[in-house]
Amino acid sequence: MESRSPTEWQEWYVQHGGSGDLELDERETVLFHPEHGFITFFTHGDILELHHAVGDGKYWQEVLVKIMKAHGLKKLRAFTRRNPRAWMRRYGGRIRGYYMEADVEELIKTPHPPAPPSPPRGEGGSGMETERKDVISSEV
Repeated sequence: MESRSPTEWQEWYVQHGGSGDLELDERETVLFHPEHGFITFFTHGDILELHHAVGDGKYWQEVLVKIMKAHGLKKLRAFTRRNPRAWMRRYGGRIRGYYMEADVEELIKTPHPPAPPSPPRGEGGSGMETERKDVISSEV
């Protein structure tokens, strides 16, 4: 990869990262290499959480493994705005959940859907059952 300054890597990330921003949490560690890009991460228990990454994925994978082994971390958790299946083919792993993001104004304007009817007491059920079975799909 060509050598770039931190500013050049950041500009590339913002242009190609899909969100148009690069916000760092005060807990994040930033590692930079002129020829390999940068990563940002923090730890949570025995998990290394990779927040931003740009550049040479193979190089950063090796760096992350060394960090994890040196600090006794057991798992890597990564966030992507792109389809995670490509990342899973490259690095392994599994999808553990989804992030939902909403602005406060969206939350204020969004009406609550009607609650599903609860079964009468004594007839069993948790009250969480619904008649709509088509809501959950195996196709993502």
